[in-house]
Amino acid sequence: MKKCKACRTEIDLKATKCPHCQADQRGWFKRHPFLTVIGLIVLFVIFASSSSVNKNQNESTSKSKSETVPSPNTTIAITQSQIPIETPIVSTPVQKVSITVTPVIKFTPTVEVQQTGANLLPSREDAKSIVKAAAESKWADDYEMVKYTIDNQMEAYDWLARQNTHLDILKRAKQKWADDYEMVKYEYENQVEAFESL
Repeated sequence: MKKCKACRTEIDLKATKCPHCQADQRGWFKRHPFLTVIGLIVLFVIFASSSSVNKNQNESTSKSKSETVPSPNTTIAITQSQIPIETPIVSTPVQKVSITVTPVIKFTPTVEVQQTGANLLPSREDAKSIVKAAAESKWADDYEMVKYTIDNQMEAYDWLARQNTHLDILKRAKQKWADDYEMVKYEYENQVEAFESL
């Protein structure tokens, strides 16, 4: 058995959809095979083109260097007709050029994201659909009670999402009460009050 990604009820290990909330249990790549293949092809093309561009740049750089700077053992044949008579021939030695490579260190500052209760809860839209399904299941045609339940549950959800202290207590309360956000809030408040009084 495993827990549903959305409603956290226990479901069969091989289930691809939750029988309770109908949430898809497959991973992103299995749910979107066409996009996955397209993405892999795009990455392959980018990688292949960047490596061929680098190779061409390296070859053209080495060719231009070899064409412009003769090596010390190169013999250059110059005929007498190519040298003007007034110009004396001066032999200049080939100088070695040294290149210093300085590594570039890229600094990427880390941004610390403040943890809140929202990090432990499903998205608001997912939570509302789960709460709505549970309220409709419990109250059926009593629409006043369905609305009342949804409003109270979502108010508790919003309050929990804003919490930024004692998140370990919030996590345990969420595990205990799953998607009953009023009970999660009640448990969290009582546990924090007891913890802080110690």
